[in-house]
Amino acid sequence: MKTKKILYMTLALLMSASMGTIAACGGGDSSSEKDSSSSLTDSSSSVEEPQEEPLVPVFEETSIKLADNGVTSYKIVISDQASAAEEYAANELATYLGRATGATFPIVKDNTVSSATSQDYILSVGRNDLLTASGITVDRNEVTRDGYRIVRKDNTVYICGGYDTGTAFGVYEFMNHQVGYEAYTAEEIYYDDSPVVYVRDFDYTDIPDFADRLIDGLYWADANTAYKHRIVNDRESVARYGYGCGADWIPSSGHTLKIIVPEDKYKEAHPEWFLATPNAPSSNPAWAQPCYTSESFITTFIENMKERILAKTDGYIVNIAQEDGTTWCPCSTCDGERKQYTTTGYMLRFVNKIVTELEKWHQEVCPERKLIYATFSYGNTTDAPLNDDGQLIDESCRPHEKLWIRKATSGMCGYHTLDNPTCTQNRKIVNSMENWLTLTDQYIWWDYAASYSNYLTFFPDFGSIQSFFRAYKEWGVNNLFREYNSGGNVTPFGYLRGYMYSKFMWNTEHDAETLMDNFITHYYKDVAPQMRALLNLLRTHYAVMDATFDGGMHALPATDLDVRKWPKRIVDQAESICNDALDVIARMEDRTTAAKLRERVLTERLCIYYLKVSNYDNYGYDSADYASFVAQYISDGNEIGITRISEKVSWASHIATLG
Repeated sequence: MKTKKILYMTLALLMSASMGTIAACGGGDSSSEKDSSSSLTDSSSSVEEPQEEPLVPVFEETSIKLADNGVTSYKIVISDQASAAEEYAANELATYLGRATGATFPIVKDNTVSSATSQDYILSVGRNDLLTASGITVDRNEVTRDGYRIVRKDNTVYICGGYDTGTAFGVYEFMNHQVGYEAYTAEEIYYDDSPVVYVRDFDYTDIPDFADRLIDGLYWADANTAYKHRIVNDRESVARYGYGCGADWIPSSGHTLKIIVPEDKYKEAHPEWFLATPNAPSSNPAWAQPCYTSESFITTFIENMKERILAKTDGYIVNIAQEDGTTWCPCSTCDGERKQYTTTGYMLRFVNKIVTELEKWHQEVCPERKLIYATFSYGNTTDAPLNDDGQLIDESCRPHEKLWIRKATSGMCGYHTLDNPTCTQNRKIVNSMENWLTLTDQYIWWDYAASYSNYLTFFPDFGSIQSFFRAYKEWGVNNLFREYNSGGNVTPFGYLRGYMYSKFMWNTEHDAETLMDNFITHYYKDVAPQMRALLNLLRTHYAVMDATFDGGMHALPATDLDVRKWPKRIVDQAESICNDALDVIARMEDRTTAAKLRERVLTERLCIYYLKVSNYDNYGYDSADYASFVAQYISDGNEIGITRISEKVSWASHIATLG
């Protein structure tokens, strides 16, 4: 076992050295979340240096005891009309403060507490009579939906969000500072055992870098973890307490033209609207684009959208999104406009007409409602409608002043940082944005972070995430969707990546390597050295390929299974590390923890087995070996409950092909 430990340490040291440049590319504070509040001033110098603002501010301890050896004077107060989200936040606060301190924190309604005097010991959660009486204000326009304020006044601490989700997220922040609370997943929550805890002197307003933060895949499958990671998803079916971003969109689907004007409903009366359908690939005829120059289609779309807007009273983003395919209407008018204005200009002319008419109606019928409009820059509409001299082709192609452009980075390279000068893929994204920024500063972002044909292959974006998110923030993006492993629930180091995405979405200044180290330590526990070694092996392999392959190594959404990328020696090493971790787990006395860790390691090994199964001919396995590891592969996948191996292939249909 000593030899194996030395191997893991060596891999970790090699990885630390080889990935140092990757961390440096992203920049940012290199300290951990808990330690980042330490002073950066050199105390040995007599010249006072400017001090960087810490990533998370320091809140000094007061002399007020929150808990003392299982006893507390504090109670949690919520409104007698508290929402489900506020009740959830109060229960979370009582639960984890109780576990950390051993004390019981009762939850009471504000109608049982006349006021919060200087002598009262209260944790006030959400909007209630105590908050109103305190004079403390929480401006929704300032803190946005998910931001919050935490303020201590006398013995009382007030925690309140702009909206109710912000209150819950403020509770998590309060507990982080008071008892070290950190949710790595909904099933892996860390807190300090803290028998004596002093209230900290809070006066803190926290606003996320991106007002809307969405992640699919694992976060659709595990909505509890999504909420604890402060992700407010666009699927209302998995959103918590009605506060998913899907409530904002009208409608909330990605592609909406044929949702608003369904082809099966209108085609018989208006076949001219759907001339592209017969020309579309047989695999996706529904993706063919309708006619965007037909005045009757535009009128019908507007009238149908008005009904949607009136029906969805909480929505404010009117979603005018092209279909997913690249088969466009072949009529002479559409064809002429695409040639004259580019495909993007043709699309924007259509969208601008709709926005103009809907805005007139909006101001007449419901001017009190906040409405904005969004459309895709995607596929054939990726490039801004500029001529060869970089000038707008026609004023009719300029985005309406209330129109937001929803950029989709389908050609991004997930391995390199966005500003990497050698990455031609990411340079295209930057060039495209430089052109778009001459036309508008209103953007929503649809990001890609998986190999959609192979969810179980390693996607190496650990060193690039920060550079992308920082750029999006600089470009003015306020709504960020990270499309992950849509419809799936397994991808290599899936929860680690989701954790990192959520952290950077809230604050782009976190340090990637520190986030990884903290997560691996707490999530993998007894087998953290092995899982760290596995991650290091895969990341180092990518770094070597990038340095040695002609043209470098790019991680694209269409990443394939080329054996040059996944040679047998790397797969064998990775499998060996997973098996060593399973050996450690088999000897653990705590069988409850062992069962959790086994599932986590099997998930990573399944991803390695996928490479073996996919490349068995090239790897040279004989039929007996193949049958053996395929049987184990199927058994492991069934045990962990995997749902999909790619965007289009379910686990059940996949294993049916294996014999």
